[in-house]
Amino acid sequence: MSLPTRKLGRSGLEVTVLGFGAAPLGDIYEVLDDATAIATVEAAAAAGITLFDAAPLYGQGSAEHRVGTALRRRPPGSFVMSTKVAGC
Repeated sequence: MSLPTRKLGRSGLEVTVLGFGAAPLGDIYEVLDDATAIATVEAAAAAGITLFDAAPLYGQGSAEHRVGTALRRRPPGSFVMSTKVAGC
């Protein structure tokens, strides 16, 4: 069974209606080791999730890094990574 998708705003990008929020991968609730965090993202992608969200303030960039490490080998165009710009 595949997850339903929809267009993301006016971008024309098609993403799953269920996204992956990476804030917990920045150790905001508990400290995670890299392997666990990366495996979590890989499992979400394997389950069909195509929308991933992170921010530089999630663990001083560790969430973005972990998501990027997990998704690096996936084909270009097979997912959408959303992030933010954070001020100091």
